[in-house]
Amino acid sequence: PNRTVLIGLSDRPSRGAELRERFVGWVERLGYEPAVATDGRTAVAWAAERPLAASLVDSDLLGDTGEEVWRRVRPILGRRLVLMTREPRSDIIFEALRSGVGALLPLPARECMVRAALEAATGVEGSMRLERKR
Repeated sequence: PNRTVLIGLSDRPSRGAELRERFVGWVERLGYEPAVATDGRTAVAWAAERPLAASLVDSDLLGDTGEEVWRRVRPILGRRLVLMTREPRSDIIFEALRSGVGALLPLPARECMVRAALEAATGVEGSMRLERKR
C-alpha cells in the first residue's frame, strides 16, 4: 500500500519550521513517508500527480490565485484529506464535513490527534508501524 502522506503547511514565519518538523516526525513514527509542501502550487501538483495514502492540509495554505488549497485538492483526495485549521470557524467545518473530508484537525495538534486523523482518512486501524517491522 502507498505510504506517502502529504503535509501541506503554510510557511508562517512564527514557528512554521518547528511545526513542520513535528509533523514529519509524527508521520514517520506512524510508518508513513512524509512529503512536505510549504506552498500551494507544490501541494496541488503533488496531490494531482502522486499516489498518496492521505494528506494533511492547512486551511491557510493558499494557491497561486489566492484560493484555499484544500478546496482544490478535496475533489482529488476525497476522504484521504485531513483539513487542519488554527481557527475552528463553523463555516469551514461544515463545508469540509459536507464535502466529505476524512477528518478535521485543530492546530496546534498533538501526535495522538494526527494518528486518529490519519486512521480516519486512510481507514487503517492503528499505525502502519507494525507492518513495517514485519
